[in-house]
Amino acid sequence: MGALAKRPRCAPFFVHPSMALGQSPSANTLQTLKVCGVVSPEDASLVTAVTRSLLPPNVDLLIGSILWPGSKRSVSHATAAKIADVARAAGATPVAVFVDESIEEMRHVCKTCGFQISQLHGGPCRASVRSAGATLEEGLKFIDVKDIASDGRALEEEDIEGAFWRLYDAKGGGTGKPFNWSGFNRPQERWLLAGGLDPGNITQAITALRPNGVDVASGVAGEDRCKKDEKKLRLFVERLVEAYA
Repeated sequence: MGALAKRPRCAPFFVHPSMALGQSPSANTLQTLKVCGVVSPEDASLVTAVTRSLLPPNVDLLIGSILWPGSKRSVSHATAAKIADVARAAGATPVAVFVDESIEEMRHVCKTCGFQISQLHGGPCRASVRSAGATLEEGLKFIDVKDIASDGRALEEEDIEGAFWRLYDAKGGGTGKPFNWSGFNRPQERWLLAGGLDPGNITQAITALRPNGVDVASGVAGEDRCKKDEKKLRLFVERLVEAYA
């Protein structure tokens, strides 16, 4: 892990009790949109400009950067720090996506790059956080990712207590393919839906499952499957908002 100068603007990792799972005051409303796989500061600027012009003011915007080198949408620590700067300046919250990093590595990256939330998208990083306990000395706000089989069955994975959000995604993540929504048992706690969402299916997804928010990546990307496409993103957000109206 490369070291960067410490950024004093980074918010402390702390999960306020009102943010805990199971305490959603409006379980069937849109609370959060996460746009993941943002690959550059310019990409982040496009995302924040388009989404902020369309989202209701009470909907949180999360901007995700993938730090795992195995992803084609991964970014360096230096680029991730710049993306986080753009996100915060626009009133969005930056999210660092991890797969196999230790909790020490995740803390280091989040502090030095200015991230406020870690997304645990792999068994090793989930195990690291679980073994340390949900209440950490330095605190750690995190999104716990739950794998769903293609037929919609939740795979057997122990929940990590204290998650800021729990996100349900097609097994493996980043596949660009949705799981079978009709076979999925909707969680009782507040949750995010991911997996193959795009402008063509977002209305159906919200109608079928009514999550508290969604996570989109390749579904709003251009031909390279990395950089975000303005027209796709705009159409996605318009239909997302309409589906909750």
